[in-house]
Amino acid sequence: MNFIETIRERLSKVDKRILYGVGVCASLFLYSRVKKQVVACRLRHKAKAKRAQRDAKKIEIPPVDKEKQEYILSLTALELAAAIKEKKFTCLEAVATYIGRAYDLGRKLELTAEEPFEEALDLAKAHDEMLLQNPENCGPLHGVPVSIKDHFSQIGCTSSSGCAWRLDLPDEVDCLLLELLKDAGAIPFIRSNVPQGMLWIESSNDIYGTAKNPWNKNHTTGGSSGGEAGLVACRASPLGLGSDIGGSIRIPSTFCGVYGLKPTPGRVSNIGVRAAHPGDIEPLAYLIGITSGPIGRCVDDLKAVMECFCVEKQYKRDLSLAPIPFNHNMYNEAAASKNLKIGYFYDLEQFESAPCIKNAIRECKEALEKLGHTLIEIKIPNSIQAVKLYKDGFNCHGNKVLREMLQGETPQYYYRIVEFLNDKYYLKPFFRLLLKLFNSPRVLRALELKDNATPAEYIDLFRAINSYKTTFSKYWNSLGLDAVICPAYATVAPPHTKTVEIFDALDYCMFWNVVEYPSGIVPVRLVEENETNFESEINDLFTRSAKKIMAVSAGMPIGIQIAGKPYHDEVVLGVMKQVEDIFKFHKHPY
Repeated sequence: MNFIETIRERLSKVDKRILYGVGVCASLFLYSRVKKQVVACRLRHKAKAKRAQRDAKKIEIPPVDKEKQEYILSLTALELAAAIKEKKFTCLEAVATYIGRAYDLGRKLELTAEEPFEEALDLAKAHDEMLLQNPENCGPLHGVPVSIKDHFSQIGCTSSSGCAWRLDLPDEVDCLLLELLKDAGAIPFIRSNVPQGMLWIESSNDIYGTAKNPWNKNHTTGGSSGGEAGLVACRASPLGLGSDIGGSIRIPSTFCGVYGLKPTPGRVSNIGVRAAHPGDIEPLAYLIGITSGPIGRCVDDLKAVMECFCVEKQYKRDLSLAPIPFNHNMYNEAAASKNLKIGYFYDLEQFESAPCIKNAIRECKEALEKLGHTLIEIKIPNSIQAVKLYKDGFNCHGNKVLREMLQGETPQYYYRIVEFLNDKYYLKPFFRLLLKLFNSPRVLRALELKDNATPAEYIDLFRAINSYKTTFSKYWNSLGLDAVICPAYATVAPPHTKTVEIFDALDYCMFWNVVEYPSGIVPVRLVEENETNFESEINDLFTRSAKKIMAVSAGMPIGIQIAGKPYHDEVVLGVMKQVEDIFKFHKHPY
């Protein structure tokens, strides 16, 4: 009897119902896999079609002579507005100049999303007419082109949040912050690239590609406001609107060498801010406050945007906000004071910062002391546990949130790791053992994130976050601090795809999201050739990756983070202004 006959004989003795059940299960499994692939394929096609449609569209840009273009590109947002009012050039010429930059450089570096150029040109013509007929009605940002992150609602556009499924959901209104910018005279002319789902610090997706850092196209711009920071850095936009729930304004700002502010959550409105989730609800925002803020070329421009936001119209429309107008006295006192008490630190216990960043913090500290300020070194209490609360909140729903966010789209590489670890939970003990054998406690912590939390565990997490906020506020008050200066990230901008290899490096920004303190970025200088090293007493995967990242970091921007007390955003801006005046970093790579 041959092998096949043996199999047939044995199968004939098996209950046909069992065989039928096995067949049904196998068929359902195959159907599920095929359906998943079909959905992913359709979404990839949708993404490519959107990009192709945009790229095929031709735009007739009004001509502006080269000399005038260079002059326009050299100005900050407030300088642009002043020059327009002085009739040195028109709104149309300013917008046309920046459209040309965004069309060429923005596309080349994949910093851009949708391009509402025609609408911007029409608005510029209307603004020029207003300046002639009713100059008294012109706002502080009259005629200034602004870029908008691709998840703020804008009439005539589709806020994708980097997800292909959202391309079927066009925006019906302008978000409130965009309304306020337009009330001030700003002209939205380009939308900027973001990460898929906007929950990572590298801006790449299947629709608009991978945003490339203008200082070195082999390096990331950061995320999730990576397109915004990149556009401002290469002078393809003078001013941008970003958002921040875990460093999304500050990390791109420090990576790209521009200025950025994360306001206190609850200071500016989230009305019309789209999320990459059904119902536009970001689950993490129930635990950690999301906020929106400006990215620009100088502190004065950031201040101008906050002045436009913190007005009566915002508070009448969004009753969830604390109705706190911009406090000019608070800002002026902080910007002029020479006797502030400022804390500083070089490292968090979970991840050291690179020597070049320590050098920049030290230079800033010494310069502030020379001005008369009191600088005291501080140590963030229980920083590992504090940031773990954030990461637990990010992952506490397991892959449920990820799948809701992607709707069948193939995840980018940074989500595949999370998806794999959550799905293959039974492998975690093996990985833990392996990492213990190789003495990698920091990498091990990345596996210890809470997943599939029960309602009781979720409530406990909420309580723990609020308890830590209370603990930290007591620590801050015990020192009598006005502000803190510190790193924004453990290294400078890494090459593409390398941020996942130094996961804890983003804790320097993430910490201030946990405690919900306002913080901003001031670029100070570039990495010098003799500063491309990284030092740590721990020899693990994170350290080895950080050394490789820093080895190719020469010429990349270094930023300093400045944080202040909740609802003291004006003090943060004032200290940022003093730091800007110390370093005077206003360089650009293009």
